[in-house]
Amino acid sequence: MTMQWHFEECNGTGVLSLSGFLSERVVDRFQGAFGWAYAHSSGAIILDLSDLRGWSPDGEAAIIDIAGKAAANRGPLVVCGLRQHLPLLILTNNAPDLLSLYPDLESALAAVGAGQPPTAPRSPT
Repeated sequence: MTMQWHFEECNGTGVLSLSGFLSERVVDRFQGAFGWAYAHSSGAIILDLSDLRGWSPDGEAAIIDIAGKAAANRGPLVVCGLRQHLPLLILTNNAPDLLSLYPDLESALAAVGAGQPPTAPRSPT
């Protein structure tokens, strides 16, 4: 399975949506997609993972890597749609400082539009 991406602007916020599976084979494509989205959006970027079936350890590391790059310039990376895909790596390392998590795109867009502070990742209960 491969990964697909789609980018759109929603009221000044960039939304990069991923589908498929983020594996080692497509990490470069993902990083390129994020770089393209970052270059074409001056505001916040939301990474929508609602349609992503999962990721490999390399795919997850790529998410943390781009989150670090985004945080250095525009603040925490806004991520939505994780559902059951909240691996331990995202809850450890520097991820809580790098990610702002929301359950779905609608709540992420509302929070970004309202300038709400980021939500720290929490362990699923």
